Amino acid sequence: MKQLKSFVITKMLHRIAIILLISLCANTIARETYTKDDLKVLFKQKSYQEYLDHYLDIRPTQRDEDWKKMTLEMLALSIKTATEKKEFSNQTFDSILGYLSNATLKTDHYAQFIFAKYALGFFQVCVDSKSNCQSKLQEYWSSSKRFVEIDQQLFHLAQVISSEIADQVLISILNDDSSKIYCSKMENFKNIKALLIKTVSSQDSTDQTFKNVAHIMDESCRKAIASELKKETITTKNNSEREKLYKYLKAFQMTDEKFEATALTLYLLNGPAIGDVFNFAWNKLSGLSQDHKLRETVLENIKSFQTLPDDIVNISDQKRSDVIITYINKNFPEYFEVYTRACIDYYSGARSFPKGNPTLYCDKFIERSKKKNWVSEALIQRYIKAKKI
Repeated sequence: MKQLKSFVITKMLHRIAIILLISLCANTIARETYTKDDLKVLFKQKSYQEYLDHYLDIRPTQRDEDWKKMTLEMLALSIKTATEKKEFSNQTFDSILGYLSNATLKTDHYAQFIFAKYALGFFQVCVDSKSNCQSKLQEYWSSSKRFVEIDQQLFHLAQVISSEIADQVLISILNDDSSKIYCSKMENFKNIKALLIKTVSSQDSTDQTFKNVAHIMDESCRKAIASELKKETITTKNNSEREKLYKYLKAFQMTDEKFEATALTLYLLNGPAIGDVFNFAWNKLSGLSQDHKLRETVLENIKSFQTLPDDIVNISDQKRSDVIITYINKNFPEYFEVYTRACIDYYSGARSFPKGNPTLYCDKFIERSKKKNWVSEALIQRYIKAKKI
């Protein structure tokens, strides 16, 4: 019985040994390395996939210029074919990225360029299919070479995939040698402004703002958007946005006296937040009281608005509101007189206002003015009469 058992075990071990030997031979065959002559044959046949499966079989000391040239051409053919056939799978993407991680291949300008074009197609499919490819985008962005004309297209896809990476793409575009052209186009201004507003903190000083924002764009881009940013600072209805844009322009010394006087007066009239911009505005208004010509300029700028700024009248802290309105009225008395007259004209029908009431909080203002004497009694009586019409 023992002999039989020993025989069976010996037999089993023999079979296992044979199986292992067969497996080892198979692996040896599968791992058979190609020679440079083999690669040359594949190169002539344009068998790029088999070539790329074995291009590293060549020992590093034998990877000469001929090998490099063949390998780059096979890689280019592989990427072009994948792009033409719309092979935008994760597997294909990872495969190409893997080839381009090779120290020799990743420095090639052309290979990186056609991969960038492939990546556009890949991420377009990702966006169209509403897939989650944020990690792929991050991997691509951190490892690929920059081509501004392609990055400009990628930016719009990145906006859908990841706002954080989209910001990185935009910053790269804004620091490219061609940034002046890009920044001069109005269709790009909205995104540049949004990036600035996101980056500037209302809590930071002017010096800190400069440090935080300096990397976002180069000097040529900064100059290209300066004029439009100043317009936005004046016309925006969002006072927090006005504060940040003013802080940015101030940090880079892109303001002048007329602009500052108008922007900071608007900041106070629209319900300011406590901070250094509030302090700038407070001091600027004090100086405005001594400059009649500058006040006239500011008044003309504000009168051009279809709705006169008056959010300061409606803020929840009425005591604070009273203090600021009183201060504005002391240093810039012409404004609230013009404001009240516009309110009277609206109610009396003396003038046409296609957009409706140009003084949204006029009723509140007049009611409080009766006690604060912000406007003359004669104007208050005209308001009361107009309201009855």
